[in-house]
Amino acid sequence: MKRERLAIFLKGVGMGAADAVPGVSGGTIAFVTGIYEQLIYTIRQFGPSAWGAWREGGIKGLYAHLNLAFLLPLLAGVAASLVSVAHLALWLMEAHPLLLDGFFFGLVAASALVVHNAMRSWKFWYLLPLTAGLLLGQGAAWFNANGVATG
Repeated sequence: MKRERLAIFLKGVGMGAADAVPGVSGGTIAFVTGIYEQLIYTIRQFGPSAWGAWREGGIKGLYAHLNLAFLLPLLAGVAASLVSVAHLALWLMEAHPLLLDGFFFGLVAASALVVHNAMRSWKFWYLLPLTAGLLLGQGAAWFNANGVATG
């Protein structure tokens, strides 16, 4: 149980680090690490049904209904990351932007692989938007690295 909470905490750290970088989403980290659906489910629980869960089961019922065993370690990881890792991410953006861009580009590519593996049916023409996105991303990084005005 403690290991599971530690794993959720570390996934929260990853989400917080991603949120600290402009243009990168903690949702991407949630998706790649396999907690996206559970996160969406947990967020949906914060509604009128929470009142009924509290009335029927008290604090324990509300805790279970809101999935706080998952949410609290996740939010603690996000908060810890935003306080600590965010400074590292900001320094990396200034000192090593290409390495950071490459890391997050790889993260997006990895999420594309996760999406691919989750697909039930696959068609060859799905590679067209993937290839276009990869070329656009690489071109933007090249223009940025070579000091070419992008806009």
